[in-house]
Amino acid sequence: MSAARWEAAELGHDDVDTLFARSQAYWFGGLPDKAIPLLERILGVRTPQWKGHFFLVLADVRAGTYRDALKAGETYNIKFGERSRN
Repeated sequence: MSAARWEAAELGHDDVDTLFARSQAYWFGGLPDKAIPLLERILGVRTPQWKGHFFLVLADVRAGTYRDALKAGETYNIKFGERSRN
């Protein structure tokens, strides 16, 4: 992760880009349970945004909240389709 993203994550601002940077810092730092609330806040601010939905699925899986991961994955597929990243 770039130095700018780490700096944004440390500042704790609430704009979407900073929330996403913070969630990625938690995700890559092995703390997916802390990334989940940030990703959910992103989805409440700006929708549709495929990155927020996509990483929410990954964070739920890594945190072991599989039912939530299934719901998040279903929402992702409904909003963006299975091939939205291609």
